[in-house]
Amino acid sequence: MNHESFFIVLSKFMKEYRKISFKAIEEYEFTPCEIDVLMFLFNNTSLDTAKDISKFKGISKSLVSRSVDSLLEKKLISATPDEQDKRIMHLMLSGNASDIVEKLKISKELFSQKVTEGISENDLKTFVTVIQQMLENVNHMKEEEMHGVAIL
Repeated sequence: MNHESFFIVLSKFMKEYRKISFKAIEEYEFTPCEIDVLMFLFNNTSLDTAKDISKFKGISKSLVSRSVDSLLEKKLISATPDEQDKRIMHLMLSGNASDIVEKLKISKELFSQKVTEGISENDLKTFVTVIQQMLENVNHMKEEEMHGVAIL
């Protein structure tokens, strides 16, 4: 597999994952970013600000902000001001989101089972190790870029 094929496969993988997520909760008519916000808050209780979501999911601040506003309006999340800096709002899933998040969690688990079907535990461990190394390389590139080192 060449480098281009690798990125095409990753893109297809994420596209199918999004499709399955949408299908699991299609009756709610969420945007992709609203789903990302809900699942991020579910999976990362210590990272609970719009800035965290934007940074770690790679989604623009304005899109995260619109999604947070929509989810607040739907009463699926709540926002509490930070004690030291009132401009920072800590986000938390509300009880109203539990059914939705549970459906998303189940669809994610089923997707994971299906895409890893027929792959040995050893191969999966190797894959995770390689992906983690690639992520470290990306983080290293970002650090170099921040320090003015040309990447290309």
